[in-house]
Amino acid sequence: MVANPTFQKDWVIIYYYFPGQPKTKGFIERKIFKKENLEWIKNIKKKVFATHQTGKTIGVSSATSFYARGPTEVDASATETAVFGQQYGLASYPLIYFDFPFGEVSSFRVFGGLRRLKTQAEAELKTNGVTTLSQKMELDETFLSLGIGVRYYTAARGSFWYGFGMEVAKGVKGTVKYDDGTSRDLKETLPTLFIIQGSLGLDIRLSNHFYLLPSFNFGAAATSSPITYLSEVLFGAGWVW
Repeated sequence: MVANPTFQKDWVIIYYYFPGQPKTKGFIERKIFKKENLEWIKNIKKKVFATHQTGKTIGVSSATSFYARGPTEVDASATETAVFGQQYGLASYPLIYFDFPFGEVSSFRVFGGLRRLKTQAEAELKTNGVTTLSQKMELDETFLSLGIGVRYYTAARGSFWYGFGMEVAKGVKGTVKYDDGTSRDLKETLPTLFIIQGSLGLDIRLSNHFYLLPSFNFGAAATSSPITYLSEVLFGAGWVW
């Protein structure tokens, strides 16, 4: 049985097998093969495609995040402070990432996006320490984020994976909105977040190169005061080569 041929200028290198014997390399003159034989062998070789596990992937995702954070204070201006109670919220943001393998069942990921943190709470507005307003408020912050992570598959050429990562998110825009329609710009007081997270994901192959890549993240913004906890669902698509 001839298998795994490689092509040289004047020779075809083949590997052939005998029952119970080790694989043996052989050389056959290229000229004895008919052109259609060589073309057929080349076509067979072309049918071997990389998977999301074994190849390089560029992809995009839409992330929907759930946030929870304990009571906190935010400076709304030089003289005003927004005092928030327990905060919860949902936010969505886009993400782009690049994956490449570094082992038989593992790969490295670099990603970036415009993370959004949007929470609501019962809160007070204090001016020079005196409560001047008590109502519902909404904190809306946008961060430019960059992160790295690793992914591990549960089996060679498998579909299910888990991983770990970290992300640095720099605040670029933020506002506090009040029930009466007024708002405060937080541009001068936006934080930089350091986020650690774990991930679970599944590869859904649609074609030789195109995948749907749903995943789930859970983690915390360790430098947030108090700590912000997050869980998020990501619906992604990737191109593999």
